Amino acid sequence: MIELVGKLISEFYSDDKTRRAEVHLLSDGIPQVFFFEGEEIVEVEFYIGHTLEYAEDAAENWCLGIKKLPYERKQI
Repeated sequence: MIELVGKLISEFYSDDKTRRAEVHLLSDGIPQVFFFEGEEIVEVEFYIGHTLEYAEDAAENWCLGIKKLPYERKQI
């Protein structure tokens, strides 16, 4: 089980609420995004060297269906 760490900054949802992404900020300032399908975490990404806004854009883009996660790219 993955433990959610860092301070929760923002959350994004797909229109049908099947996808959710949480953006956390770690104590060292690194943005981290947890990607959910239903209640299951399907991916975690760290955005080392990027801004919080960059991580939030990635979270929102995944919920909108624009960003593909590694497991989605394998299914193509």
